[in-house]
Amino acid sequence: MEFPLLRVNDSLLSCLIVEEVHLTATGRNSTNETGNATRHGETEALDVFIEERTGFSSAEVAEKFSACSLYVTCESCIMCAAAKSIIGTSVGHIEIKLKFRQIC
Repeated sequence: MEFPLLRVNDSLLSCLIVEEVHLTATGRNSTNETGNATRHGETEALDVFIEERTGFSSAEVAEKFSACSLYVTCESCIMCAAAKSIIGTSVGHIEIKLKFRQIC
């Protein structure tokens, strides 16, 4: 499975949330643009995932998310690693070679 690279201002730090083979949300590091140190690719993608499910109960969102895989372009920081541990999704690391490619 290959996805286009999310590149903005030379930042290659990105995150994808995938359900089966369908891309459901993306995020990229926007800490410099927003001035908010928590706006990593993982938090951006999670926010998109949740916002697209407005009106669903927390249980419904959690059930939908449990069927997803989260892919990141590099090893997560301690904050994002803890968040992924808490939400309990499967995590894959991505190798960058012009396109995303699953290597785990």
